[in-house]
Amino acid sequence: MDIRYGAAVVGVSQDDRSVKVAIRRAGATEKLHGDRAICTLPCPVIGNLFQDARLSVAKQRAIREQYYSRTVKVFLQSRTRFWLKDNFSGSVTTDLPIERLSPETGTDASERGALAAYPIGAYTASLESMSDDERMAAALGQAKQIFPELAQTFEGGVTKCWGLDPWQRGSFALHTPGQIGFIETLAQREGRIHFAGEHTSAWTGWMQGALESARRVVQEING
Repeated sequence: MDIRYGAAVVGVSQDDRSVKVAIRRAGATEKLHGDRAICTLPCPVIGNLFQDARLSVAKQRAIREQYYSRTVKVFLQSRTRFWLKDNFSGSVTTDLPIERLSPETGTDASERGALAAYPIGAYTASLESMSDDERMAAALGQAKQIFPELAQTFEGGVTKCWGLDPWQRGSFALHTPGQIGFIETLAQREGRIHFAGEHTSAWTGWMQGALESARRVVQEING
């Protein structure tokens, strides 16, 4: 299998016999040729990549208009899973701006663990405007209101803003009124180009949606 790392796709075109994919790597542009192409890119990343691919008007509209959640996660590492000692799962829904805390899997209360602040609403815009350290401090301050023990057990953490990731520009497809039909449109094969990803499945936002779409594309290609 020929895997190209550090190669950004900059254009896709097709005719009745083949697909051409232009990639840019180390400042140089190269064209790859194949019988078919499979696109799993999120809609906000696709942009004008397929302007020469003869996509249907409906597909172009769905790619252009599909709304995406701008989820943020702040992972807070704790020296122990203290919440398990009190028979709490660690899973919390709150009216604080962070919205929820989700624990990583693990059953030993004495070992290190992590809680993830996981807002998907309006607060994500505020978090995106902060530095990593500021996001960490904001999430930790709110998490300590729920679990005061974090003041003694917090060790550090990491943050992830999917909306700021240039290869994502959003976390998952979140359908606004009138967009449910985009699922079928985005999943539709266009000539020799096939489309997969959670946004092409009814299970938007979930791993099983991505896996379901992969199986569909395999069936499309193999017949």
